[in-house]
Amino acid sequence: MFKKLMLAASFAALISTASFAGVKDSESNTKSLNTYLNSHIAYPRAAKDQMVEGTVYVAVTVENGKFVIVNSAATNDLLKAHVESKILNLNPADFDIEAAKTYNFRFKFDLKS
Repeated sequence: MFKKLMLAASFAALISTASFAGVKDSESNTKSLNTYLNSHIAYPRAAKDQMVEGTVYVAVTVENGKFVIVNSAATNDLLKAHVESKILNLNPADFDIEAAKTYNFRFKFDLKS
């Protein structure tokens, strides 16, 4: 458990220190993708049933017309697998985003919300 928390913290630090200079042209596109992901990646029923909470960090890029997970970290493997599978099943062409650019996302699963 401690190892997973450290991994998640390290990934969060990496994301928070990443440089996003020159991204202004695609900020609205990233927000659009972020909005879509936040509204379409629901709390997994199995995780709710097991009362599992946690945070998932995912960095994705687009290669050959598909989303590719560059890096991910989570406090729970069930939540991580759920988020990754949802992202990998999306079609990047549905979003006006740039290929070969890394996009970072955080998903928080909290039973109280």
